[in-house]
This record gives sequence, C-alpha cells and structure tokens, in this order.
Amino acid sequence: MGAWHLTAFDGLMFVRALERELKTVGRHCALAGSVLHRGQSDKDVDIIVFPRKKRSIPRPNMRGMRAALRRAGLSPWMSRSKLRANWIKRGIHDNKWAEVWVSSRGRVGILVLS
Repeated sequence: MGAWHLTAFDGLMFVRALERELKTVGRHCALAGSVLHRGQSDKDVDIIVFPRKKRSIPRPNMRGMRAALRRAGLSPWMSRSKLRANWIKRGIHDNKWAEVWVSSRGRVGILVLS
C-alpha cells in the first residue's frame, strides 16, 4: 500500500466510484469517519454500505457485494470473523458487520447495514 492521504473531495470521488459497482448488486454507499468529519485522513477511509431498497431479506447479498468491491479495485484484508476476534480479545463485544479491505492507496473500513 502506498501513502494514503485522503481529502473530503478524494473521499467523494472514491465513494462515487464504489457506488457505480455497488448499485449493480442493489446497494448504496456513504462516506463516514474522519474523511467526512475532519475533511481528511492519513490512516484510512470508512464507508457504510446499505440497501438501495428496503427488503424482507434479513441478510445482504454478501457475495454480490464483495464481487462489486473487487470490481471497484478493492481486495479483502480482514474478514468480519477476524475483526470480531480482535475486538473480543480487547473486550469489545460488538456484532456489527464490518470488514477491512484495501485499495492500491490504503485501507478501507466497510460497515454493512442490512
């Protein structure tokens, strides 16, 4: 991974590129974290992925979502199970669906809402 300095404008362009792929599997994405709140980050970018339409299906199409993320140039780095195991070691008991992916520029934290 190269140097990762992301401004709010960079974050917006990044989310728009992700959105093009995610919409093909019925998902939207939104910018979150320090890029949104402080206008920049040297560490990572946080993205929230959520359904385009309210559905009766309780679990999102993770296979389709992951394929869309790969098409957008991301690679998986830490799965939900590994991330949760790290949290539990630190005494954090959280059941949210989060994963960490990487782009050619740096880390991408992804929170998936159903």
